[in-house]
Amino acid sequence: MPVLSKTIELLERGVAEGQQAGVQLYVSVGEDVVADAAFGECRPGVSMTTDSVVPWMSSGKPLTAAAILRLADEGELDVEAPVAEYLPEFAGGGKHVLTIRHLLTHSHGLHGVRHDGPLHDWDEVLGTIASAELPGDWQPGERGAYDPTNGWFALGEVVSRLVGEPFHRAVRTLVLDPFELEDVYCGIEPAEVPAVADRLGVLYERSRDGLKPRDWMLDEAALAAASPGGNFRGPVRQLGRFYEHLARARRGHGATVLGGSVVQRKTSRHREGLHDETFQQTIDFGLGVIVNSKRYGQPVVAYGYGPHASDHAFGHGGVQSSIGFHDPDHHLTVAWITNGQVGEPRHRQRNWAVNTAIYEDLGLV
Repeated sequence: MPVLSKTIELLERGVAEGQQAGVQLYVSVGEDVVADAAFGECRPGVSMTTDSVVPWMSSGKPLTAAAILRLADEGELDVEAPVAEYLPEFAGGGKHVLTIRHLLTHSHGLHGVRHDGPLHDWDEVLGTIASAELPGDWQPGERGAYDPTNGWFALGEVVSRLVGEPFHRAVRTLVLDPFELEDVYCGIEPAEVPAVADRLGVLYERSRDGLKPRDWMLDEAALAAASPGGNFRGPVRQLGRFYEHLARARRGHGATVLGGSVVQRKTSRHREGLHDETFQQTIDFGLGVIVNSKRYGQPVVAYGYGPHASDHAFGHGGVQSSIGFHDPDHHLTVAWITNGQVGEPRHRQRNWAVNTAIYEDLGLV
């Protein structure tokens, strides 16, 4: 079995240099686990282990998308239908033209809406988004701007209403339990906290005085808050297993929660060749995933999969910290977190370097 020596050395050096306090790394090729490792700290004074429950941030978006696609596959919703068909309050302000697909592909134009989520009342957050007006010059589907939260709260509410449960329970019913992701949460209820308290991790921010832990992430309100686009937590190994499940479905191997045609549709390019007004790069999207966008000649792609990834690689990154993806041409699954948020430019370089090292260690160049 190959040893990821270059990758591990790079990640350990990042800990030593204060880029991150701790790391979780999961890599598999086909059915073989190549790496399931952890080192450093998940929070001050607590060692990072492969079972540490760490914040995934936006790396969890594909799980919300999987819930939407399960409902679509079961005939409960239509991805091409207007959002207002499921959330009537979205009919105003020009938003009647927005479809579920527009939300999943970040081409909806609501990225500028400001609210206090996720640490605020869900209904109030949703009300703020629903009352917003679509910019007059925005043509949904013809412009793109990555949106960390707004469209995802709307998607989460669609899931919640169709299932008849709060989002954190609905996503467990549709995705977490069927995918056997028993240690993954999008909102940890107070009664659940004692069982995971010893394993909870935080993200750190870089400052002139070194890394500072974001201790508020362990507050009861922060743990309980459900954010469909940014508050999934779990061992990163389980993020990798989510992608392995998608990979098996895509290949038509064995019984899977999502059918192969659904996964093919999820991971195809639905938004292609558009300049992303958030990332300021050309970024392609599937339905809730970023599809490899190195084809546009950008030297470093934001939350990309490195220079050696195939054109069909798909996944998602979490703000300045994590990533999960699958490369079907190489049967490669990758998930990792470096828990230091060091600023967008530095993280882009770190992300690109780590993914490059993984491919080179495995001889996939």
